Amino acid sequence: EMCIRDSNKSVAIELILALTFSHELPGNSVVLLTESSFFQRKYSSLYLMLNNYFCARNTKSDQRIILRRQERNKIIKHITSSYAKGCSRNVYALDTTNHYRSNAQKGRDRVNVRSKNNRFSEPGYEYSVLCNLKEKSWAIPTSITRVSSQENKYAIGVQQVIDAHSCGDVDSMTISIADAAYSNTGYLEPLYKQDNIINITRDRKNRAVYTMFTGEQKPKGRNRHYGDKINLSEHKDKLTPDNMVRFNHTSKKGKETEVVISEYHNLLVKGRKKQSMKKNPVNYVKVEVYDLEGSRVYKNDLWLCVSGKKRHLLKAQEVYDYYKSRFDIEHFFKFAKSKMRFDKLQTTNPKIDEDYCMFVMLSYNHLYHLKDYAGVATQHDWYSKKPQDPTPSAIYKSLSEIKHAFHGITTVSYTHLRAHETVLDL
Repeated sequence: EMCIRDSNKSVAIELILALTFSHELPGNSVVLLTESSFFQRKYSSLYLMLNNYFCARNTKSDQRIILRRQERNKIIKHITSSYAKGCSRNVYALDTTNHYRSNAQKGRDRVNVRSKNNRFSEPGYEYSVLCNLKEKSWAIPTSITRVSSQENKYAIGVQQVIDAHSCGDVDSMTISIADAAYSNTGYLEPLYKQDNIINITRDRKNRAVYTMFTGEQKPKGRNRHYGDKINLSEHKDKLTPDNMVRFNHTSKKGKETEVVISEYHNLLVKGRKKQSMKKNPVNYVKVEVYDLEGSRVYKNDLWLCVSGKKRHLLKAQEVYDYYKSRFDIEHFFKFAKSKMRFDKLQTTNPKIDEDYCMFVMLSYNHLYHLKDYAGVATQHDWYSKKPQDPTPSAIYKSLSEIKHAFHGITTVSYTHLRAHETVLDL
């Protein structure tokens, strides 16, 4: 629900609808969204709304940024709570994505980000994105924060996970999943202090781990915490798995493989002076995949680091399944950039770019809730006979039929011009 008090908020509603139903518009430019049947104003009102939404017209420019950030935090908290409440386990995927701004010479606070081929760097903006993985094939964005030149993406990711955890029930468990970039003490150590948060991160194959020291301590000096040093690439003669699971897996294409999962408990990793891990043991899960003839499918093993005070509550196969679902966030990045113009806004003000990303997040959430109406889509003869899951792409293809199912959805309403508040349900 959104309370509409002025025209800026009604333009915000129109922008969300235009982004959701952007399939009917040509090109990738953001200004073309104003040509949507949902957008009832001139193209200039789009930028004015991004600069003034939830602010009075006479508000000073520096105060507008504060008010917009406060309202954005309220929206993020509301969205996160709507998915987290009533769930005993809330699973989130965390990653960063880049918006390239090589030609924006006057763009403020640009940083060097990885290029598309991951070989070079180029100017742009980096965004930390947290997605809820409550449903298969869907990574629902609940928090998008820009990483400025003075901030660290790991610190921002930690805060995003903690804020998401606070939106759930008191006894709920939060499981955060990230790739190998987050397998460092700057991210793991702050979250280890939280009671009901478990982290699953991929680790590099040559990571050095240590056993817990169990010998007799010296009478003087510091106590010893680290035992034998073990390189994960040379672990076979030095580590014995505490648990091992084997099962067969059939891919969507019908390929059968055997998955072997080995679990190693209570290992230590090196930390830093301010982020010590000597008293924070972690579990490691090694995943090997073989074909029916016993040959390796992948050259390297998959190593997953499981950290947190309640890490033992997760079984080895659950850890593997959770990490596989992390790739849905990559699908969200691809879908949002190609279909919803996620990185197409051209502005020199990064604050406005961050606000626009919030509206893309709201539009994707709107698309997720439209999946319940996917049954009105026409099923052509050339479609696959197999039952299809309501994926984002499938819902996006059905938007034309979904739109026609709601009569009067594009009717212009001028009730927002009245003095009293009007509540619009999306």
